[in-house]
Amino acid sequence: ELTAIIDHLPEARQTLLFSATVPPDIERMARNKLHDPELVILSGDQVGALQIEHFVYWVKRDKVGALVSLIDVEGPESAIVFCNTKDQTHLVAKALKARGHQAAWLNGDLAQNERERVMRDTREGRLRFLVATDVAARGIDISHLTHVINYDFPRDAEAYVHRTGRTGRAGRTGTALSLLTPQDIGALYILRLTYKIRPLERALPLAGELRTREETDIVLTLADAFVASGRSEAARALARRVLTHDNAEELVAGLLAMHLSKNPDLPAEAKARRRQRRGPTEKPTDKAKAAPKAPPRTADNAPVDKAKAAPKARHRAADKAPTDTPPATPAPAPTKTATPTKTAAPAAAATPRPRKRRSSRTTTADGASRPAAGNSDAGKPARRARTPRDAAEAAPAPAAGEHDDAADGVELHVNVGRRHGVRAAALKEILAGGGIDRDAVRRVRVRERYTFVEVSKEILDAALAVLNGASLGEHTIEAGVSSRSR
Repeated sequence: ELTAIIDHLPEARQTLLFSATVPPDIERMARNKLHDPELVILSGDQVGALQIEHFVYWVKRDKVGALVSLIDVEGPESAIVFCNTKDQTHLVAKALKARGHQAAWLNGDLAQNERERVMRDTREGRLRFLVATDVAARGIDISHLTHVINYDFPRDAEAYVHRTGRTGRAGRTGTALSLLTPQDIGALYILRLTYKIRPLERALPLAGELRTREETDIVLTLADAFVASGRSEAARALARRVLTHDNAEELVAGLLAMHLSKNPDLPAEAKARRRQRRGPTEKPTDKAKAAPKAPPRTADNAPVDKAKAAPKARHRAADKAPTDTPPATPAPAPTKTATPTKTAAPAAAATPRPRKRRSSRTTTADGASRPAAGNSDAGKPARRARTPRDAAEAAPAPAAGEHDDAADGVELHVNVGRRHGVRAAALKEILAGGGIDRDAVRRVRVRERYTFVEVSKEILDAALAVLNGASLGEHTIEAGVSSRSR
């Protein structure tokens, strides 16, 4: 289309070409149609999408349900939900409104006056979710957007940059969330190769985790309402008597049900408070300085052509997307027992026990130690080989003061561990779902039967409120301050 327009222009003219990005096609046209062109980059050689957080969630079925769960988890203040087709915008907007969210669709079928009304409601904060196609969203500039959600992953990398660049503006932080299906793997690899954007992978929460999040929101809201104001001594005495009753749980459940029936908006208010507890969306100075910059657009560092980049995607293992799961902490080596000296144990030295020959035992391919043929102990059952997991369980945990910032940290003891299916990432997701900042969780060390979680002192009470009673598979979490931190 641009070539056709240029063909109709007069010979004597001045030509300026403006483009949000400069893909190879535009560079080729500039060389062919312009005389001695100068490339002026006004964005400071930065790809705006590099300065925001990117996360992907894998979905196999029920994308609408996955989107609703994603919104419940992230709690965005305002967002654009991008779809690839007009029909999808109608479907998604209808589903969001059916679940009580303020949402509206925006595509080429919308009349101009309706489009202006929708945009006005979005800018003034009356509309929380705008469901749009790429074409309909062109020219939209909403400074306070906190999230961009890709309900349908874009078909090309440039569209992804356009979409996600709409958040994180004017010194604010931004987050890009994408629902991915197996058909989107190729587009994800092209995005990594072309713009060096590597979204972190996250898992959608289970129904039990969502229920735990809702319960935590209500508990924290009740605490904000009643703890700070204080109660009379008579009221506290009555509360202690209720808690010591044989049916204390039933009594408290009845009181909560009575309170919630009189305040039906409390769950929604609790969810809104969680979004407020996340703090302002202003971008910290250190993060702004640390934001990665895209390299200058030179002949050696031009965006990669899809046809050339696709074969490389199969061979570059280094381009595999990093997950949100931190690397496992290596198990500490088992403590060696000091060999007693002759003066310390003279009796033992007088009657030394015969040492077993090394050749009397053999090691199999699986690492187990077994008696060799002809050994006198062959009839006895072989002892189980000591595994790294046993060593990690038996070895003493690092002291609470081994970190430079340990003075500000508290170690929590959690009653579930590796044998219960616990992963460090799962506990971090539960804490993040309760409004706990990920940076406040210092370290998670999973053991066989229990787990240690180190958090900052400022969020100790909130972390205990989130963890206690949370569901992890078929297990209920119980957490408390570790004895080393008391």
